[in-house]
Amino acid sequence: MSVVTTNPMNTKFGPKTRNLEKLRENGFRVPEFIGISSDQFKQLESVLNVAHKKLGATSYAVRSSALNEDSMDQSMAGQFHTELNVKPENLTVAAQAVLKDAKAKLGATTDFSLIIQEFISFDESGVCFTRDPQGAPEMIVERAKGGASQVVQGEITPELERMSWKEDLYPEFKAIETLFGHPQDIEWGVKDDQLYILQSRPITTLSTVDVKKIKQIEAALPLPPYHWEKNELTELAPQPCEHTLELLKEIYAENGPVHRVYKKLGIHYEAQDFLKMIGPELYVDKQAELHMLFPAYDSVKGVIKIKRFKGLWASFKNSWSLSRPKTRSASVLREALISALQASFTSISKEDFLKEYELIFESNLLTGALFKKLTLIHKEKPPLTLLLSQGSQLLELDLGFPQFDSSQWKGNTLDLADKSLFQSGESKSSQELSLMEWWQALGEIKKTQYTQLLPEVLIAQNNRELGRQLVVKLKSQLEISCQHKNKQAELYPGRLISFVLNENKESLILSPGTSKGILTPLNEFQGQENVILLVDELKPELIQYFDKVNGIVTKRGALLSHLAIVAREQGFPILRSAIITESEIGSEYEISN
Repeated sequence: MSVVTTNPMNTKFGPKTRNLEKLRENGFRVPEFIGISSDQFKQLESVLNVAHKKLGATSYAVRSSALNEDSMDQSMAGQFHTELNVKPENLTVAAQAVLKDAKAKLGATTDFSLIIQEFISFDESGVCFTRDPQGAPEMIVERAKGGASQVVQGEITPELERMSWKEDLYPEFKAIETLFGHPQDIEWGVKDDQLYILQSRPITTLSTVDVKKIKQIEAALPLPPYHWEKNELTELAPQPCEHTLELLKEIYAENGPVHRVYKKLGIHYEAQDFLKMIGPELYVDKQAELHMLFPAYDSVKGVIKIKRFKGLWASFKNSWSLSRPKTRSASVLREALISALQASFTSISKEDFLKEYELIFESNLLTGALFKKLTLIHKEKPPLTLLLSQGSQLLELDLGFPQFDSSQWKGNTLDLADKSLFQSGESKSSQELSLMEWWQALGEIKKTQYTQLLPEVLIAQNNRELGRQLVVKLKSQLEISCQHKNKQAELYPGRLISFVLNENKESLILSPGTSKGILTPLNEFQGQENVILLVDELKPELIQYFDKVNGIVTKRGALLSHLAIVAREQGFPILRSAIITESEIGSEYEISN
């Protein structure tokens, strides 16, 4: 019987086997196991008999341990067969089934080994990623009752928990990362309050540079709870220099342009320090932002809830006023924006900039309210994006963008250090689908609703782009200049995703990426192009569709499931959404981060 060792020169056993042995040697509770190398396959039955005598279990798990599985470069998660709850008399049949599957995938079994392990029927089990595989500085644990196979096979949507490394939670998982010196993907189970480790492998989507970045971010984070995120505001200056950050803070300060607009509209506003820097990245402190307008509310795990009576009336009143703000109409605001864009290009002071910004904020405020109104009446096909792109032709509205002299404009954002060549964001109408058939089928009451609201929404949509252009023009006119980028930017080679600590969502990006396509159920897919595949669960065999479709939307599945792991390794987008409607099926659908 071969003895499994953790010697890295031992090429008889795959990393999965060697990792388990390392865990066992370092005091972690691992179900008893024996590794079987490829040179023992010829005497498989006798080797299995010896393994059973040594282990003495009443039931076994027969697992793969390919020599290229669970490496730093690729996990091959879920790509090999596993046999669970195997009785001793059936060990040979089960092992042969695993080897047959491996031979079909590898062409030979010399690059393969087996793990014969005591099978435990767990009370609870799951997966831990000691660091978020998408880059946020958090640990993620997914759990469910019973065995871990349902979680890793993507059959269910488990309970998801995010936590800061600063919290005194799950010390065993943190110790395993320390042991291996890299973030780990850990399968675990609990039986009679005892924690067992079934597997530990490197998180392949995180490089050493990524890990360095995560740890730097983590050091800057406060103790939880917190809710920091990126939004349309942070897109104005994702990595602001010190002068840009100061300008942004003055925009939202007491008696600044935002405060002045709200005051004109009768909306109560309390300025807060809600702009937060993590390294070079700008974030919004959602809790502080919420309290500026809704002092009675808190963001609890990403859900907005009433938490105090003080400020309740102001919160209700503001909510009502913001749903129908008494701004100027979208048409009047459009004329004001065009006039400001056509004005001569001359140097301006910071005070001039802040005064002009009132127009931009008023316009954006109205646009947000109108979009919310439109979503209340538009609940069926076609997609809202198509309605917005073709609505002007449908209603015969002339909403062309005026041409401005932008020769002296610098950049495309508010960032004073942004000196890129200015580019207009004029939207292009899609001609792929026609709205006319949908429009003609509408009832008169519904058609009247659209006729009254849609023109204002379309004008407001154009105003948002005009407002962005005015931001760039005004920034270019400022007497203040900034010749350097954020000093810490080079230390953070990638951008963090938005995150909420301990957040649970009905929709969750399981593998990041952006793609569009016709949302098509799996049973209706016949090789069509431009498809987003809709499935019930994230079975590992779905990997065969990665090169045939643009992305996958699943109704059930785990962030830490095998298929999600492989998808992140290959950059293939997957979204979990439990709220797919009938109207979305067969229509263009977008997956975006």
